[in-house]
Amino acid sequence: MANRHGDGEGANAIREMEQSATELRGMKDKVLVPLKFSFDRLEDDMLRNIFLYCNCFTEDYSIMENEILNYYIGEGLVDRLNSLTAAMNKGESLIGSLKIACMLEDGESEGSVRMHDMMRELALWITSSELNSSSKFLIRNGESFKEAPQANEWLDATQISLMDTQIEELPELGERCQKLTTLLLRRNRILTVPPTNFLQHMDHLSVLDLSHTYTLEYLPRSLSCLVNLRVLSLRWCSRLRALPALEMLRQLQVLDLCRCLALDQQILGSICVGGMSNLRYLDVTKTNVSIPAGVISSLLKLENLRLYRADNIIWRMSENEKWDWSGSDGKGQWNEGNNENKESSGSCDDHQPSIIDVRELHCLTHLTSLDISFRGIIISDWFRPLAKKMMALVLEHCRVIKQDAIQVLNESQKLQMLEIHECPGPTCVPIRVG
Repeated sequence: MANRHGDGEGANAIREMEQSATELRGMKDKVLVPLKFSFDRLEDDMLRNIFLYCNCFTEDYSIMENEILNYYIGEGLVDRLNSLTAAMNKGESLIGSLKIACMLEDGESEGSVRMHDMMRELALWITSSELNSSSKFLIRNGESFKEAPQANEWLDATQISLMDTQIEELPELGERCQKLTTLLLRRNRILTVPPTNFLQHMDHLSVLDLSHTYTLEYLPRSLSCLVNLRVLSLRWCSRLRALPALEMLRQLQVLDLCRCLALDQQILGSICVGGMSNLRYLDVTKTNVSIPAGVISSLLKLENLRLYRADNIIWRMSENEKWDWSGSDGKGQWNEGNNENKESSGSCDDHQPSIIDVRELHCLTHLTSLDISFRGIIISDWFRPLAKKMMALVLEHCRVIKQDAIQVLNESQKLQMLEIHECPGPTCVPIRVG
């Protein structure tokens, strides 16, 4: 109004503001209230909570269904169904119900969903009002946000989402965030996570997502304070150089380190074996991490294992290895003889590639999906039970002495990618890829 001088112009501006306020009240009464009735009529709280959770993502963002899966895991759905696969199937059913109710719609890519603008307004209205007393959402998404919310704003929140922002610094917190269960910090410019007075105050946190935070190089030791954490996603944190020890994260079910290209250390050392026994999903695709011999075979609940192009993990099959199988019921484990290569933590000191017997993979009786790279190994009968679970496979300088073992790949319902480089022996390749 700085360049408006007449009384008539001022009166007109007041009239327009009053009209806008009336229209907003009208939208609430005519649109949001009826939509709220549809929200209330959803069958259960899980559907309502998933709908509100989708509001944590940036406007017009196509949300992949596996991104919503992190919410189910954080809410304990895997524990109730006793299977990551069952939770995924349940999740697909729930999302389908929200689509039928027209509260979500198909996203731009297959397997994704998005919120219509009006549905987003509904979710914002619910989460920002007293209508949703059980959960308090703190959402600051988009490039217009350059500073994190003040410390006092974090204290009563149950879910916090700071996605796609220009935020570089996070606040130190003076008090515990007693209700906070979900912290989504994806695609930010965060340089460091405060080493003190931050994660220590989030002991109820179940989901921590820092994926696509390209500027982050280190995580503080206080990460180990998150004893209730079920999901840790650091996917595409391409500058991340080191992880603290993870042995205290005994509830952890998902560890996603995919394309942490600078991460060059040993993870899941022997001291972590007991703590990682609940792990269902492990992704170290295109990293330089190593895993001590004997650790993978101890992750008996593991369902999804992704080791594609994890070049510091070397697989071998040798009769001279001092391993033997104990337990004919399929629940045994590999017992190591005199192997002194096990280390106790995720130390970066003197990091060496790990050499692991392929028979460790046979211990994973719940495994349903496997991405893996083999180099310089003989492909024979041991390969058969794994072939049916392959999603991505790379064979380099491998010798195939059992052609029919390769053909078992045709029985995999998930195989999407197959690479064979300089491998003598194969006379034909599977036709069911992708």
